Amino acid sequence: EYFAMSRLERLYYYKGWYMKAMAVAFKIINSDDHRRQPNYYNADAYNQLTRAFIRMRDYETAEFYIAELERVLPSCSMSELEKRDILFLLNINKAALLIEAKDYQAAFPLIKAAERYASSVEQNIAVISDKGLIYVLLGDNKFAEECFRKIEQMSSSHYLKSVALFNYALLLCQENRFGEAVEVIAACKRLLAVQDIHHLRSALLRVESDIFYSIGNYADGYKCLRQAIEINDSILSVDNIRQIMKLANEQERYKLLASIDRLDIENRTHNIVIIIAGVLILILLLFILMVIIKNRKKSALIELLSSKIRFHRKSYEKDISHYEVKLEDKRRELNEYVTVIGKAEKALVEINNI
Repeated sequence: EYFAMSRLERLYYYKGWYMKAMAVAFKIINSDDHRRQPNYYNADAYNQLTRAFIRMRDYETAEFYIAELERVLPSCSMSELEKRDILFLLNINKAALLIEAKDYQAAFPLIKAAERYASSVEQNIAVISDKGLIYVLLGDNKFAEECFRKIEQMSSSHYLKSVALFNYALLLCQENRFGEAVEVIAACKRLLAVQDIHHLRSALLRVESDIFYSIGNYADGYKCLRQAIEINDSILSVDNIRQIMKLANEQERYKLLASIDRLDIENRTHNIVIIIAGVLILILLLFILMVIIKNRKKSALIELLSSKIRFHRKSYEKDISHYEVKLEDKRRELNEYVTVIGKAEKALVEINNI
């Protein structure tokens, strides 16, 4: 289902039916499935919305959807080939915004980045076409013409080749090479006959009208201009205006859902932070409790050792007192022996004297 919707969305874009393309894109990104688990079709829808808003010159909204794509891209489920396709168009869209902002030098690195992801003839046409456009805007018509000629020779009937040929025709008109411009316009018309792209046909008719006026063919110039106006009137029909209003509502709905999703993520993040903080506090309390228990055990052990030391000290003091008493007795006995011996010696001396 989403594959078919994605292809339909691209078809509408290539035909210049931007309102229809955007309506399909909003259906994809607003679906519950894709909001729960973004995938390739989600990312592609963001890219197509960005392209459509760039074409409609709503650059602020285009930047919004680029930011949305970059936000969801890391969580998108897709193959490597699908990711290359998304990154290719993302870089092309970023470059297109810089080109519209006249920051041409800054656009070149993005186009080169897109070139690395290009995997089809159409994507290579897009890269070369954007390079040619930048060269035109920088006034380097020689390199620009080389780019457009390269595209002219490529075998493709893709919408992007028509755009490149249109830009080539503008370049030729700028250099007053009207004969060559008419040939390029004819080639572009042949492609448009197959593609049925109204907005580009209108622009081409205006260029053709300018060429006719420049060479003095006012009748054909007026005819082309009239056809271009009729096409523009059909594009800006009442039905399209209704569709614009409907899409405005869809866009507001998406922005509301996106805000709710972001708020939900912020709440979940806040809750996770609270849980982590609670766990850390619990771990800290357990650590403090373990330290307290360990200190109490140490205190109890110290008290036990102190008690043992006091007990042994008392025991040793008692033994010392006992030995001191015995020593004192021995000292008295020794003194008595000394006294007796002294008396005996004195008696012996007296006997000797007699």
